[in-house]
This record gives sequence, C-alpha cells and structure tokens, in this order.
Amino acid sequence: MNPEMTATATAMQIERSVLQDAVVIRIEGRFEFGTRHDYKRLIGQIVQEGHRRLVLDLEGVTFVDSSALGLLLLTDQNFKLKKGHFSLVKPTGYVRQVIELANLPRVIPVYDSIGEAIAGHAEPIALRTPISSSVAIQ
Repeated sequence: MNPEMTATATAMQIERSVLQDAVVIRIEGRFEFGTRHDYKRLIGQIVQEGHRRLVLDLEGVTFVDSSALGLLLLTDQNFKLKKGHFSLVKPTGYVRQVIELANLPRVIPVYDSIGEAIAGHAEPIALRTPISSSVAIQ
C-alpha cells in the first residue's frame, strides 16, 4: 500500500496528492457512513492548510450512500465559503447513477479527467450528458 494511502475498517482507501494548485484525493472502495470520519478528518486538514482547490477522484469508488452524498455537499459548501473550488472526477457505474439521481452535478462540477477538473475550463460531463432515468413519476 502507498504510504499516502489510509485504509478504514470498512475498506475505503484514500490517497492524497497535489497537482499544480489543487489537492487531489483519490478514494477507492466503499464511501459510506462507516468511512465518514476518515474523509471528514482529511477534508478538515486540507481546509485548515488553506488549500482552495480540491478534486475528488471517484473512479475507484464502488458504493456511495446518503451520508457520502451529504459529505460531498458539505465539502462543496466549505470550499465555496472559502472562495475555493471543489469538483468530482470519473464517477463510474452505480456511483455515477446515484450522483446523477441525487442531482449533485447541478451543484458540484463533475469532470472526465483530473486535468479537466484542475483546469476548470472544460464543460463538466454532467452538462454534456443528459441524465436518463426509467423511473416514471405519477
């Protein structure tokens, strides 16, 4: 395991790096209620250090629950209050579906790559790809 990686009791791994002026966090495994403390601690540390750009790479995340969605919204709010920028990168499969159904891309930009997120110039994928759902509302 990478020395920058930490594992929680429920098998979520977090890796932190810095690219240009952005902190990039890569999460692998399940992002859920049982892993919230490690995530909150890391985000608190990043904010405390004065970083204003955060990119969260979700490519390796296999599951998210409502507490993870809430943490993503709180992270975004924290960075906006500090005049910063928070974005998500590469959610796949189930995780992408949950994020789209929760309408998070309307609040938090979602990109195809870390480079696009850091540049902040490219149109987020949520704006290019319409959300499709087979759920009928009556």
